Amino acid sequence: MIKIDITADNDLLQQLAYRLPAVFGEQVAPATSAAFNTAARMVQGQWKGWAMGGPIKGIPNIKSPNGTLAASIKIQRNSPFDVTIESGSPYAQRIQEGTPELDMKTTHPYGPKSRVTKSGPNEGIPYLIVPFRWGTPNNKGG
Repeated sequence: MIKIDITADNDLLQQLAYRLPAVFGEQVAPATSAAFNTAARMVQGQWKGWAMGGPIKGIPNIKSPNGTLAASIKIQRNSPFDVTIESGSPYAQRIQEGTPELDMKTTHPYGPKSRVTKSGPNEGIPYLIVPFRWGTPNNKGG
């Protein structure tokens, strides 16, 4: 899961957000709260736009835009001035962390096209023949 945490880093604002609603039973600093929510939605919108192929300055464009990835980006409210924007998509995880190495020498030389060396210093080592065709004939043989 990939997360972005957005928190208003102001001790007085955090104290007001936690103490005053219990006393007065209403939203504290409605204009500040609205501005904070708008900022969180803007970050979410930028991330969703990038997932759909849009640019973000300083970040390389996504190689294959994905609507499912964009739909997985959600805002989770932790407190009045603390939100987490996250994506639970496995594709986002692969973009962030990469994929593990795959050593094809352990899996591919054991198929129907594989051979084993018969002489030399590498005798008995399996290898794979991979045929390449550079000029594929058309329907007229040319």
